[in-house]
Amino acid sequence: VCGLLAAAPGSTALGLPLKPLCRLCGLKAPDVPLALLLSWAGGYAVCAQTAADGLRRGRFSPREGMLLVLLGCCSGPGFVVGMVGGLLGSPTAGALLYGLQLAANFLAAGCLWPFCRARFSPAAVAPNAAETRGMAASGALPRAIAGAVQSSLNVCGCVVFFRVVSSVLLACLPAQWAAMRPVLSGLLEVSAGCADWAAAGPWAVWGIAACLSVPGFSVFAQLHLLLDGTLPLWPLAAARALHLGWFLLLLRFCLPLWP
Repeated sequence: VCGLLAAAPGSTALGLPLKPLCRLCGLKAPDVPLALLLSWAGGYAVCAQTAADGLRRGRFSPREGMLLVLLGCCSGPGFVVGMVGGLLGSPTAGALLYGLQLAANFLAAGCLWPFCRARFSPAAVAPNAAETRGMAASGALPRAIAGAVQSSLNVCGCVVFFRVVSSVLLACLPAQWAAMRPVLSGLLEVSAGCADWAAAGPWAVWGIAACLSVPGFSVFAQLHLLLDGTLPLWPLAAARALHLGWFLLLLRFCLPLWP
């Protein structure tokens, strides 16, 4: 659906509510507001695939693509409100965490961007934006389906691999290190980390917030596959370190709103 919306004629109108915010952030390309909206709705995989596709088709510049990744990479509402909210016994708590991670995205990107001089590959810029836009309109459905299937396989492959690695490592841990289980699983795969932190008692909310903020090796492997060399990952890694501090600080101030 995100692929179809990104390719459909006139679909940029869906992103108009975000246009003032994008302008404020220096994102002036007409396709960026819709790309940001789709990224927030679909999560990491959609953000990476939308950014890579937009760069190849010349819909926005490499600088705008990098900033889109910094602002748009997040755990989607289906995961945070649905799964994490279910783990915490409150979809409202999941919705609050989802909103706070988006706010932390902006704060972290704002701190990092003035000092960030990313190096982009030559393949990131398309030679003829008008031609590629016409190509996107024709045959959009089969391309959207093929892209969704391929990205789903990439995501599932990364998740399965890092879950297996996590299970093997956790089985080898001494019994006295059992308290480290949520930390290790969260560093490897975000959904397993959230599940383990949810069972960890009073620190559950803080641990889950840390997992959402620093999503682990599995998510970065997914992003590497889906970006396919169009953008480097080091700015995002630096941004997520800042994101962790902002997220926990915002959570601390919002605890009175906790359901």
